[in-house]
Amino acid sequence: MITLSKLIPQNMVLLLEYDGQAKMAVYHTKLLQTPWRDPAELTMIIKGLTMDAVWENAIVQVGNIPMQTGNTLDQQIAQDEQRAKLEKEIARLEKLGWAEKQPKKKYELVQKICELQKVKELIK
Repeated sequence: MITLSKLIPQNMVLLLEYDGQAKMAVYHTKLLQTPWRDPAELTMIIKGLTMDAVWENAIVQVGNIPMQTGNTLDQQIAQDEQRAKLEKEIARLEKLGWAEKQPKKKYELVQKICELQKVKELIK
């Protein structure tokens, strides 16, 4: 999908079907996809006054991106990606914390987790 999108310099929404299931995919700075569903359940509402607005709306729908006021699409995608990385790192540190036996190291892990959670709150 990514290679195809880079080779053909057009805005495309692809409908992928396999084994009675379907999903939509677009490429905009990264690959965005819907989950696999019954093809009858996949819908896209086309709205916007310009073609750029229609394209951005398609990306938002396929990527299920919750847009915040004041953010551009690229900023929102970057924020969501950063938030996901922070959540993954917090989960990894929590897992290490539960397995750690030394109190000092456990305390350090908790401090790192608190710092990451504060950064995550600032992103929101």
